[in-house]
Amino acid sequence: MCWWWFLWLGILHAAEKDLLCAGGMIYVDGGSAVLGQLRPAHGEDQVTPMRMRVEDYCIGTFPLPGRAGDHWPEDGLATAQVGDWEQLLESYGVRFCSVEELVWASATGARNLPYASGMQPPEQCETHFSWPDMKSLGHFESCVSPWGLRDLNVASSWAVSSARVDEARNASRRASHVVVGGTNRNDTYYAPTNFGHHIHAQEDAAFFDDQLRVCSDLLSVDSGAWSLFQEAMESQGSFMGALFWWETFGPDSSTSTVLDRHQPYIRGE
Repeated sequence: MCWWWFLWLGILHAAEKDLLCAGGMIYVDGGSAVLGQLRPAHGEDQVTPMRMRVEDYCIGTFPLPGRAGDHWPEDGLATAQVGDWEQLLESYGVRFCSVEELVWASATGARNLPYASGMQPPEQCETHFSWPDMKSLGHFESCVSPWGLRDLNVASSWAVSSARVDEARNASRRASHVVVGGTNRNDTYYAPTNFGHHIHAQEDAAFFDDQLRVCSDLLSVDSGAWSLFQEAMESQGSFMGALFWWETFGPDSSTSTVLDRHQPYIRGE
């Protein structure tokens, strides 16, 4: 990348930097810091203090479907679907965040905050865990991190792991993808903070609290196609339904393929 690109990027104001990201995504300045937290009671199921280095990137303001007013998907993302979802996201220029990117953004960089709004569990966020009782994304306006991420600490998010992360937590089990972050439940075996960290076996079913907040490189997203997919995912109402929709219509689909929520696409129909 040319030197003038870095010079130009350095003088942009924060609002202008957001233009480097697709709509509904936030620009995040990269950096390096020791992030994580050690709670002996949670053993391997946490991101323990480690030096993290990230480049500038974009991250979803909301979990998927990714827009204020969208409903949480009725299911979670299962391990067996992760590979298909990697292909799905790549077709739009979006991707799974790395563990480092997700922690860097949720902990507000070097501030290393364990919760979205500071040092205490965010009571101003969604407190219901039962899907029928949960409000739409963005309903709780005060559930926002210093960097503008919304609805943190409500559900965990899938992320790409690395050997460095495994080594930092002295993991006995390793996985290419892990689920990061605490939830609005207080009975989880993993740490309830931004640094909670757990894995699932390939055969495990989908768990509702394993959701997804996506990342992207700068200027990499096909914004029109991605926006249409977000609308389709909201209409389908689930990770499984959204995957079936994408397998049928793909990133080149038109608005006529976005079906009503009450008429979800089912594989084979």
